[in-house]
Amino acid sequence: MKHEIAIAVYPPFATNPFDHAAVEQPRDCVTQVLRVANDSPLTLARKLLSSLTRLVTKRSLLCRRLVTTSGHTQSRIMEIACLDLGSNSFHLQHFRVSEAGVPISAFDEKRLVKLGASVARTGAIDSHAWQLGLDAIAQLLSLSQQRHPRHVRAVATSAVRSARNGGDFLAEIERRFPIQVQLLSGIEEAKFSYKGVTASGEHTLDRVAVIDIGGGSTEVTVGHGASCLYVDSLPLGVLALAASYKDHPMSRDGILEITSDIKRTYGRRLSLAGGLGPRAIVFASGTARAVHRVVGHGSDVKQSDRGVIHLTDLYSSLERIVWLGSGEFAALGIEAERQDTIGLAHVAMIAIMECLGCTTAKISNGGMRQGLAVEEHQRHARTIVSAA
Repeated sequence: MKHEIAIAVYPPFATNPFDHAAVEQPRDCVTQVLRVANDSPLTLARKLLSSLTRLVTKRSLLCRRLVTTSGHTQSRIMEIACLDLGSNSFHLQHFRVSEAGVPISAFDEKRLVKLGASVARTGAIDSHAWQLGLDAIAQLLSLSQQRHPRHVRAVATSAVRSARNGGDFLAEIERRFPIQVQLLSGIEEAKFSYKGVTASGEHTLDRVAVIDIGGGSTEVTVGHGASCLYVDSLPLGVLALAASYKDHPMSRDGILEITSDIKRTYGRRLSLAGGLGPRAIVFASGTARAVHRVVGHGSDVKQSDRGVIHLTDLYSSLERIVWLGSGEFAALGIEAERQDTIGLAHVAMIAIMECLGCTTAKISNGGMRQGLAVEEHQRHARTIVSAA
């Protein structure tokens, strides 16, 4: 007695719960009919494995290239969605990643949640922040679904990592939504930030220190090219500082005291990074970019280089911002949620630069989410190569 088994290999969209439309494109699906007789189970298993291997190889080649109507080949651009459940906001960013592995932002949306403030006060995610977080995820995933990304990568960072009920919060997310959330360690977070900064190729020739100041922690990585030589995560974030110094005046003496506290607590660890001799110090976070916009607002700053910040300008800007109102911050593009911590962000950057022994640093548009997109692209590419 003979039977026929139809085998079909569809596009690799399993990591994205929304990309059902991909299977409707006939050229993205490969099929084969396998004819079997009274084969033993072992023989049938071997035939199935052989057929699947051939189909996956064929499908992989289709994934790697598209042939246009003119007969020329065209690189396939992969859209990857990265959902970052951060200490201050939940941030969704889509990247279009070419075969070269360079991520270009295609969509950017976030929602203010302030998990970190809740955790800093009570050690746990309170009911208000909990519900805000779930609502934010529902809104962001709905927006993501409209773009049909090839892959969705979701991660949680310092606030969830530190919260007593962080594990329960992640379990609730995975019960409600068709995503898996990876809880990053501080070291993983630092490595992704470094990968995101160096993805453009701008800093790959020099030894560079990448600093990512977040709401609950600061990640420090020194590397050369693709290699990380030193990685650390410090419990030094602007929301954590705000909780610790909530009654502290932002006067000259108060600022000096906070700076001294940071240097005394974290100076040795930061000096280890500085001792490796990085040729460039790069700040990679929304916090640092917000500070850079405020610094650029002054008429006396040394804005000789785009994307560069000077230690002396940070000091000048810090003295000036105590007089800025919410309207002036908004005119600079500083979100309302950052306005009450922007002074402490200045202080943190000053202390870190002095511990590293530098007077000038660069501000990068890259960071952790770009690093996640690059790794997701690399993982997909490795899958294709191994199948071929």
